[in-house]
Amino acid sequence: MKKLLFISLIITFISCQDKFEPNKYNGDWINMDEDGGFSSLPSIIFKNDSIYFSDAYTYTTKAKFKINRNKISYFFKNDTVINKFNFSSKDSTITIGKNIYYFLKEYSDFSELTDYNLIGIKSKEKVIANSLYSSSIGFHLFKNKNDSLNLKLNDRVTSNLNELSYFINNTGIHDPFTFSTTIYIGKEVNLKNLINCYIRLTANNRNKSLIITDYNFKENSYSIFYDRISLWENQLEIFYKENKIPPVPPNLENYRNKYLKKYSPKIITINSSKDFNLLENINKESVYLISINPEMEIETYLKLKEKLIEIKRKRKVRIKTEFVL
Repeated sequence: MKKLLFISLIITFISCQDKFEPNKYNGDWINMDEDGGFSSLPSIIFKNDSIYFSDAYTYTTKAKFKINRNKISYFFKNDTVINKFNFSSKDSTITIGKNIYYFLKEYSDFSELTDYNLIGIKSKEKVIANSLYSSSIGFHLFKNKNDSLNLKLNDRVTSNLNELSYFINNTGIHDPFTFSTTIYIGKEVNLKNLINCYIRLTANNRNKSLIITDYNFKENSYSIFYDRISLWENQLEIFYKENKIPPVPPNLENYRNKYLKKYSPKIITINSSKDFNLLENINKESVYLISINPEMEIETYLKLKEKLIEIKRKRKVRIKTEFVL
């Protein structure tokens, strides 16, 4: 009898729980931190049978989902994640695991949500989401289903790379000496694609980048690579001329011939990872210019820059890189 009463109470409790109908909510579910600000957890959007997780720079991860009483399941392409779930209609909150999400109506424009796969390169250094936001701006470089190169600038997607300049100059604080630019790299993007963006960044006096290549959903962490963009003035002048852009005042020390004359660097040409052994003899007695083949794999390039940062730190040596364009 007691067992039947207990079962009856459970059934009554379940039937009294609020029923969550996600598609009635046209907006975002946002997790707040203890101070009332947005946390580093991605916002959540429900649309039809899909759930979208979007970070502060609008990198969006998509999965199918299913809610079964007090559990929610996410069905990714290669994984399934299950969490405890609760919905409260009184304050329009959902609880997933231990995290409470508040509903914000029409917080973002998600009439056409764009998700794509990152290139998937693993780095030595990984950071959690809130460590990314020291950058003043972030954008996405990816290829669509037709293999066309696209930029995602906030919620807008464009194939016109020249719109990057407008975006840089009209988005928040952009102090090039303090902040880097966060760039998400999608699958099939190559080094030449990245260089085309680098030219536009340098033309707008942004010389540091934080490259994101992989995202771990369960840990909410990213694989990252730091990069200091290095282009010669004559390479930038070609860009200004082709795009009919008034040139910015040149850095007179950033012409290749003047650099060679001033520092007489040892030049090391890197075409692929097979050439990495040429870096082993770098020492602080000399100045080095690393000539990079733009045809190399983007993973090779990022690993090279990662290696050069380590060499500069450990050996206290002057190293400059160049693209052989």
